[in-house]
Amino acid sequence: MKKLLSLLLSLALCLSILPTAAFAAEGSGNTASTKKISVRMNAKNGKSTDSVSDGVSTAYGTTHTLTVTPQTGRYVIAGYFAGTDYYKTNPAKYQYNKMTLHKISEADPQTGAVQYQFTATEVIPISNDPNYDYICLYFHCAKLPTLLWTLGNISGEATAPSTDGNTVAIPYVSQKELCGDPNEYTGYYSLADKKDRPYLEWQVISITDKEGNTAGGTVAFDNNHLTYTPTADEAGKTVTITIRPKLGYIDTENTPLSFNITVEKPVIKHNVTITTDDHGSASASPTVGAKGATIQLTAVPNEGYRFNTWQVTSGDITITNNAFRMPDSDVSINAIFEANTYNVTLNADGGTIAEEKNITNYTYGVGATLPTKDDMTREGYTFDGWYDNNDFSGSSVTTISPTDTGAKTFYAKWTINSYSVTFNSNDGSDIDSQTVDYGDTVAEPTAPTKNGYTFAGWYSDEGLVSAYDFSTTVTSDITLYAKWTKNSSGGSYTPPTYKPTINQSDEGGTVSVDKTNPKKGDTVTITPNPDAGYEVGEITVTDRNGDEVEVTKNTDGSYSFKQPAGKVTIAVSYIPADAGLSDVHSDSYYYDAVNWAAAKGITGGIGNGLFGPNQPCTRAQIVTFLWRAAGSPEPKTMSSFSDVSADSYYAKAVAWAVENGITVGTSSTTFSPDDTCTRAQSVTFLFRALGKLVDSKAKFSDVPTDSYYANAVAWAVENGVTNGIGNNLFGPDNSCTRAQIVTFLFRAYQD
Repeated sequence: MKKLLSLLLSLALCLSILPTAAFAAEGSGNTASTKKISVRMNAKNGKSTDSVSDGVSTAYGTTHTLTVTPQTGRYVIAGYFAGTDYYKTNPAKYQYNKMTLHKISEADPQTGAVQYQFTATEVIPISNDPNYDYICLYFHCAKLPTLLWTLGNISGEATAPSTDGNTVAIPYVSQKELCGDPNEYTGYYSLADKKDRPYLEWQVISITDKEGNTAGGTVAFDNNHLTYTPTADEAGKTVTITIRPKLGYIDTENTPLSFNITVEKPVIKHNVTITTDDHGSASASPTVGAKGATIQLTAVPNEGYRFNTWQVTSGDITITNNAFRMPDSDVSINAIFEANTYNVTLNADGGTIAEEKNITNYTYGVGATLPTKDDMTREGYTFDGWYDNNDFSGSSVTTISPTDTGAKTFYAKWTINSYSVTFNSNDGSDIDSQTVDYGDTVAEPTAPTKNGYTFAGWYSDEGLVSAYDFSTTVTSDITLYAKWTKNSSGGSYTPPTYKPTINQSDEGGTVSVDKTNPKKGDTVTITPNPDAGYEVGEITVTDRNGDEVEVTKNTDGSYSFKQPAGKVTIAVSYIPADAGLSDVHSDSYYYDAVNWAAAKGITGGIGNGLFGPNQPCTRAQIVTFLWRAAGSPEPKTMSSFSDVSADSYYAKAVAWAVENGITVGTSSTTFSPDDTCTRAQSVTFLFRALGKLVDSKAKFSDVPTDSYYANAVAWAVENGVTNGIGNNLFGPDNSCTRAQIVTFLFRAYQD
């Protein structure tokens, strides 16, 4: 059946080219000796010639030599008899099945022409039948295919040589290119089922190595191109693949094609993976390479860091000058960066820094705390802070911020000590005390007077043994005592007077007295003058022996006492007045703290007579509280945080806090002013602004010793700022309220 369908198809193809009954027998009673036939040929994508007739009728039994020449870039793959037009009505009668088409030459190397031969030996079944007078032949000329191959991650292609020696083979062969479009033959094609049209099949004849031995691998044809898949054993070998095209159902062996393929060995490439410790970036170039390839490494540290070393975590490699040779495996490398360490120079200006308190360097990301007042000594001077310039302009510096970079030089500022020189006139007239700078001498005062006595000089001891030398430099507070010699005869008596010593708070107000040199028995009136936001706390008067003197409060707000014999000391203290905030009650734990904050101008509440004690305190609010408590110093420069606008109420506070190492923000570009401040952040801010390291450690179960806030919590506990939230917990991540923050601040500022 398969052969029959092929012949039917051949007949249809022939008729699509030729007219029917092109040659008819003359007269009747034709015999084998008188019968003449016409040979008709069609070469698809080529041309054909007949050496005998070339379309002219020839005698029956003549041997025909046919030449088929393909078009450029093609080659002849098949030729077959197509029968006659009447085959479709009477296959048994009009089928040529006794003749054979012989291929007598291979393709000409220049033209690609192939020669075929046959002899018309078909028996004439019917005399005078005009429909049996011609023979149709059909030839196919196909494009030269390209053979692709692949093995592992390598591939290549092999192209059959051009049959004409000039043209280059065209890659890939499709069924349509080989066999034409079935719709081409509409109107001539008489078979109803078009699926029986000719098609191309490839048959593998052999796959051999260069010694002729059978090689492995497979060849596949996917209707677009041929693909050879070698086995691993063929890697590095030259393989010859010979294939033969088969057209339709025609079993004739057509011209084979051979391909020589050099199968390269697979190039196995491996990956390079680079990781970092987040303190810089690193890369490899290239990131994929075969064994032996050179891989170049690049490391770029972040600000404040430097590249340290490459850590090989997988792969047998040696890195030299930031490069290595790729091994036969994947490679993983970790780029290690380390924080920069910068030099620190502390110019103590004649002072001495306590042992183990001097710092000579600091590390980025850690920073450093400069020696405090307790760590600095200089005879006759008091340490007044470190400055980054020897003009002592701007604010003093207590810490080096974790985000600082570069070498630092700081200068110690000293304030010369002043000492009090008190004159005890031993019941003589009062002599004003003097304040004398370290190294200066006491100005000898006018001699005191005492009825019935003559002044005999000043002595440095109460026993009046050592006379005081007024050329002696002062190095501490001293008291000088008057020595008297009793007169031999009496005279008029003038009672002595006693100038009081007035001690008052550093803040909150002033005080005055109506008599600056009262004598015994005088009534002395004390008038306190509290500042806005403050009120009188306590007034005490003590005599020269330290005993309290009775004080009476007057209706006008002043206070009075009777002057005893000898000098008295008047002490006046002020406390913040009730701020008048309706949500701050006198029995609240934060009552004094809020009133203090209001009096100091740290916060005036949230408006409408409210403080908002239970509202969360934001990061912007706490740094503003700290800044105002410090006196609202002007920052050197404004911060560069993208979320802190220059006109915000907290802009200067944030800039000041950054300059003084109190905060570095929540990232390199943000401060997060509206985030609620946690307890850990709050005590850390306070510690960096006011505190210093303590020897004790925080003993809360939720405060790791290596946490950023551990030292701050220890300081806060030791200085009574906070004692945690109970049950051995500090609650570092708990949000802080406004009441808690001002209470922390109030406690931190109490000596």
